[in-house]
Amino acid sequence: MEPEDEFVAEYFASIPADERPLPSPHLIWWRAEIARRRRLAERSVAPVRFAQWACGGAIAIFLAAGLVPMGLGATVWLGIGAALLLLFAAAICATVLA
Repeated sequence: MEPEDEFVAEYFASIPADERPLPSPHLIWWRAEIARRRRLAERSVAPVRFAQWACGGAIAIFLAAGLVPMGLGATVWLGIGAALLLLFAAAICATVLA
């Protein structure tokens, strides 16, 4: 907590509960409006976050698909094909997230 917040908390704690001033209706509305906008912003970003995770998973899968055959002594062409798939997945992810 900030020092100002502690000061305000101590001030309100020193006032008896039945004498505490209520915040203005405008302030209550403004806080509710800010909370509503924050919820809308989080909701609008959710598909982008999902796409980021999905693209990261796809790139990891294609990267593993490109490295595993090379480690098993497969032909170079198989590794190149997997590398091209990785580049293709990266291009799609860049397009989706742009």
